[in-house]
Amino acid sequence: KEHIDIVKQIGNEKMSQQWIKEATIIFLLAFISYSPSLVAEFTFDDRPAILENEDIVLQDVKFKTITNHLQQIFQHDFWGANITDHSTSHKSYRPLTVLTFIIDNYIQNTILSRYNISKNPFLFHLNNIILHGVNAVIFYIFLYKTLKQLHVIDPNRSHRTTSWSIPFIAATIFAVHPVHTESVAGIVGRADLLYSFFVLSAMLSRCFTSSCNNLAIVAILSFLAVLSKEQGIMLIPIMIINEIFIWTCYQNQ
Repeated sequence: KEHIDIVKQIGNEKMSQQWIKEATIIFLLAFISYSPSLVAEFTFDDRPAILENEDIVLQDVKFKTITNHLQQIFQHDFWGANITDHSTSHKSYRPLTVLTFIIDNYIQNTILSRYNISKNPFLFHLNNIILHGVNAVIFYIFLYKTLKQLHVIDPNRSHRTTSWSIPFIAATIFAVHPVHTESVAGIVGRADLLYSFFVLSAMLSRCFTSSCNNLAIVAILSFLAVLSKEQGIMLIPIMIINEIFIWTCYQNQ
């Protein structure tokens, strides 16, 4: 029995190393694939949503007025217009995404301005690429955990069967697929990346938490996903479909 425990412990250590290795490869592939956008400028919707949005380019932000500024963000749409004004508002309500743009803009104006690159959107593009890479890694972990739970993947088999696994191949395709180009290369595409982050995080949470705790986590992440982009509301039906799929697989085993 002691010998079996030692073998299992060694196997778990190898799996942990394999996880880290494959997750790192996936992140690097995502980063390298979209790294050319780092030198891109503000284009198309980036200009009205960021450069011409007073909620973001507001320079005089002080601690005393931060509460009023945050209240203003949650009263405006993605383009800076009052959400209740039917004549000017686009009705795209994404305050959490706008908040990330404000943080990027603040860092550029306070830190990067010392290096004369305050007007360069490098930081905006960098954060988009990093977020996409993180999403790809979360997708990889979710697939691995789910397939392991369904016994599609057997971690007790030889090392050869776990490398270049189904989750790794699927996550690699996710990381480099050109369908993500608009969301990653376009700065305003961060809304897609951000709500996808919360959706993927919610799906992954079911692999690590109990049912009761998972409901609370899903509720919070669903709320954050909706504040990132309207499509975030799809988190709830996606979670339901995922649970039905896993339950059906259990029934067929």
